[in-house]
Amino acid sequence: MLRIGYILAIMSSSGTQNSGFGAARLGVSALFGALILLIGMSLTPGGGWTAPLVLGLCGAVLMALMIGANDAANMMASSVGARLISLPAALLIAAVCEIAGAMIGARAVVETVGTGLIVDPTPAHHDPLLLAMIAAPFAAALWIGLATFLRLPVSTTHSLVGAITGAGLAMLGADMIAWDMLGRIGLAWLWSPALGFAFAAGGFAAIQFTIVEAQDNRHALRRALPILTGLLSTVIASYITLKLVTDAAPLQVIGIGLGAGACVGLITLLLAKPVEQGLSLNAMAGSYLRLPILIAAASFAFAHGANDVANAIAPFAAIKHIAASDDAGLLASMTVPRLLLALGGFSLALGVILLGGRLTRSVARDITRLTPLSTLAALMAVGMTVLFASTLGLPVSSTHTALAAIFGVGLAREMLTDPKWRRDRRVVRLNQSPRAAIRTARHARHRKLVRRRGIAKIIIAWLITLPAAVGMGWLMATIANMAISF
Repeated sequence: MLRIGYILAIMSSSGTQNSGFGAARLGVSALFGALILLIGMSLTPGGGWTAPLVLGLCGAVLMALMIGANDAANMMASSVGARLISLPAALLIAAVCEIAGAMIGARAVVETVGTGLIVDPTPAHHDPLLLAMIAAPFAAALWIGLATFLRLPVSTTHSLVGAITGAGLAMLGADMIAWDMLGRIGLAWLWSPALGFAFAAGGFAAIQFTIVEAQDNRHALRRALPILTGLLSTVIASYITLKLVTDAAPLQVIGIGLGAGACVGLITLLLAKPVEQGLSLNAMAGSYLRLPILIAAASFAFAHGANDVANAIAPFAAIKHIAASDDAGLLASMTVPRLLLALGGFSLALGVILLGGRLTRSVARDITRLTPLSTLAALMAVGMTVLFASTLGLPVSSTHTALAAIFGVGLAREMLTDPKWRRDRRVVRLNQSPRAAIRTARHARHRKLVRRRGIAKIIIAWLITLPAAVGMGWLMATIANMAISF
């Protein structure tokens, strides 16, 4: 326990050196910890607490803490990297939105993770299934905590699904694993980063050609501002409608989203400040887009809470359901109480506040240099991809999607500023003046805007996550079974 406390202290202290924020963080953490304890006590089953329920609750809270620590980077790294928001403020916004997303929109994904990975268990599988569900979150949390300590952003969905698979193989056998469901989740892991990459690269290219390279790019930015904020508002309003309106029709969702986007775009057109002389394009973009970008980051944090809280509380929901009946086959009828969603949300928020700063800083600087415009493109791409997956009830990896979007922005900017792609235009700029020649040479030195070493490290972490989680889940379940046998 002392070693675990030492590691957590190192991870939390590396997030920021601001003593004022450190004191505030401890206060907020104490409040969240007290709320988690009260909610946990409120979940007391009719038969009282038993060893499986206590272990399941501890595993759920530990898993949520590790998810918050590792996935905070996905939501706020781009805003921090563009210097639009400080790290303490980013973590606070993420924590609040995690709680809201978990309590409002998580139920469908929780039921997918909790009931869809094991094939029709029977009463004979009651005890092995219970043990597998107890072991899985501890195994997944162990891998996520190790990755966070090493500053590796990994998929918490990969981790939990792999741990459940490994524990299920150890306790139930290969025939009890829902390989078709794993195939659906695997396809989501493939198309979600590809879609996030494409959205981000395409959005940045559009911004580059229509705004950055316009003859008067500052006025072009002001003219495009209503469109940018309107698109962002459309995405957010559509997602909130899907989460709050039961059985919402597609036309209803689209209509509400477009209506909200049109209203926000009109308000932006009427209230946007005039162009200020003497400011660079990035400075103006930061002034104009700070609020929309923070709204985008907050909506992504909300989506993350709605999707990834399932990775923490679904095993405990299954444990609670199995322990209440001798018939493990009733797992398919599992329900998720609202208090359990609140427990997962506050635990996620506590992980963000305590441990999220370490990885957020690393991701903000290890992939590419970010600007306000590129940050907006990345966040909108992530929001559209993750929210779309959430409407399908798929536990898509927000880590893969977010990092792929940042990578897409960086690669698009590298291609659009590389002399091999833009040779003639850059020669004209080079001959404008000595000052322009120096500026062009400086840009040429930094044209490789994607840091290959950081990308390689992240890809390696992605590749080893699933087999590592399967192995840890199998090992944890085997050890637990041996301990019970003695």
